[in-house]
Amino acid sequence: MPELPKHELRFIHFAELRADAGGENEAPRIRGYAALFDTWSEDVGWFREKIQPGAFADTIKEADIRALWNHDPNYVLGRNRSDTLQLSEDEKGLAVDITPPDTQWARDLMTSMKRHDINQMSFAFQAIRDEWNYDSDPLERTLIECKLF
Repeated sequence: MPELPKHELRFIHFAELRADAGGENEAPRIRGYAALFDTWSEDVGWFREKIQPGAFADTIKEADIRALWNHDPNYVLGRNRSDTLQLSEDEKGLAVDITPPDTQWARDLMTSMKRHDINQMSFAFQAIRDEWNYDSDPLERTLIECKLF
């Protein structure tokens, strides 16, 4: 089996993601799911995978995690250490609640999201613990513990 990279990206095509305009005294927010539990991914090339509930529990508590536009560190939408990114696990998956900056690029993103031109999310991770089912075709991987970036 080929060696997996230390930094992997996954795109969730079927997760809920929305832009909330905010109110008179409330900032605009991006809310939804970055990952869903117990849901098989599409074929990733030579395997498919699902995420076990609890896979993000430790990293949410310990890591310095940023929500980035297109995984570009120049465009930080929110950060858990600055309280502009809230992450939590529920029965569905990894929920996100982001307060984006009041910048032109973030306002443009929110406009595209409100139009539903952008309705997907992706996440970067490193698998800390996983299990493989070698008897399936394609191979099946279950992510048990992941580190988020």
